[in-house]
Amino acid sequence: MVNNKGNITVFLSLLLISLLILGLTAVEITHAYMGRAKVAEASKGATESIKADYVAELFEDYHLLLLDKTYGGAGEGEIEEQISEYLEHTLGSDFNVQDVRLGKTTDVLDNDCEVLKREITEYMKLRTELDGAERIINIISDNEDPTRDVSDSVKNGSNEESDSNKMSTGDPRGAVRNATIGGVLSVVVPDDTLPSNVQMDTSLFPSKGRTEEDDVREVDTNFNDIDRIEETLKTSTSDCVTTLAEGYYGIAYAIDTFANYTSEEKNGVFELETEYLIAGKDNDYDNLKAVVNRLIMHRIGFNMAFLLNDSKRLAQIKPVAVFISLLPFVTYGMAKYFLVACWSYAETLVEVKSLLAGNSISYVKKAETWQTDFKKLGNLKNVENINYEGRDSLDYEDFLMIFLAEKYKDIYWRMCDVMQLNVRRNQPDFLMKNCIYSFETQISVEGEPLFDAFLSSKGISIWDGAYQYDNSIYGGY
Repeated sequence: MVNNKGNITVFLSLLLISLLILGLTAVEITHAYMGRAKVAEASKGATESIKADYVAELFEDYHLLLLDKTYGGAGEGEIEEQISEYLEHTLGSDFNVQDVRLGKTTDVLDNDCEVLKREITEYMKLRTELDGAERIINIISDNEDPTRDVSDSVKNGSNEESDSNKMSTGDPRGAVRNATIGGVLSVVVPDDTLPSNVQMDTSLFPSKGRTEEDDVREVDTNFNDIDRIEETLKTSTSDCVTTLAEGYYGIAYAIDTFANYTSEEKNGVFELETEYLIAGKDNDYDNLKAVVNRLIMHRIGFNMAFLLNDSKRLAQIKPVAVFISLLPFVTYGMAKYFLVACWSYAETLVEVKSLLAGNSISYVKKAETWQTDFKKLGNLKNVENINYEGRDSLDYEDFLMIFLAEKYKDIYWRMCDVMQLNVRRNQPDFLMKNCIYSFETQISVEGEPLFDAFLSSKGISIWDGAYQYDNSIYGGY
């Protein structure tokens, strides 16, 4: 009988060794995959940790989630350093962080401030409805802008002949010039509320070279040039209805978030932040002046249109126009339009004064809201403010919305200017150009094998006898 004990022993030994090798291989594979999973989870945690370091002031004051990739001036490698420290602490001594690189980022200024527009839209959709825009759009749409008709009337009526023999020497143009000799703000703004003319350093502003300053000039108060009057009326036309509807969330955000002249709280470096969004000047005084000039350009055509159709008030103008027409090279028609423009300008200043006082005016001029007297145009400061409450009433912030629509291509860049200026009070090295909305991070971590590194798989490679775990992690708000 053959003795098989030796064969069985050899067979069992080989089987046991095979099972042991298989078991150890399974353990090594499990170890490698667990290492990959641990690195992946740690990488996600590091990314979330970085996201939690958003710029607090931008979130608290402007409702924006953005990350400063330089960590307030620490340098562009600070994110990599923060992630590396997080991984080392989380993974422990069994892993060695080889490399952390910041990849593609989505900057807040990219694609004409696309990220800023998106975040603002998402925030405002939760906060407000379109009622404000629809109301203004309906008022503008229901009432035709008379500026073009008035401009044509001025052009065609300059050679009009007088049908009156009355004469008068009460030319009010000099009185209006004298009333505004200290500047238009001296008439419409109380002396104790004049804004500062201290200039800001704009050299680091994100908008530098990307926006245009407000191009509306002051009205020439001589009122003795018919061509200039006609040109003034042409520049006062506005077609902002489409932009107001399409860009309403950004415009409403500007009104809701940034201070203006009528705001109770003015805590920014610029006190008149909304006026800066419109005008882009480097000081509050010039920004308010630019907005006031824009108001005048918008309103003077409406007031002239009303005045030219008001026979009672035109009767006061005619005798003075007859007198002025005696001057060389001045026709009666020219003189009449000089006086109409002068009186309309004075009435417009009273409207602006009322708006800045927090009152409302009617979009289309009405007889009951006309405030100025032809014979007392030099005393504009003492004319009582208008406070109109009709269906077509507009207040100062309503007009700011119209102007923001007209300057819509500039306002997001200037929002970044204001945000940067205010944040830099506490973080002197802060720049909006360093703010990002999302980022990708390339992470490489080395892990020691239990027995021997032999497994190559997705995210796992072998280098110098150790496992190398490679991750590409996306982080965004």
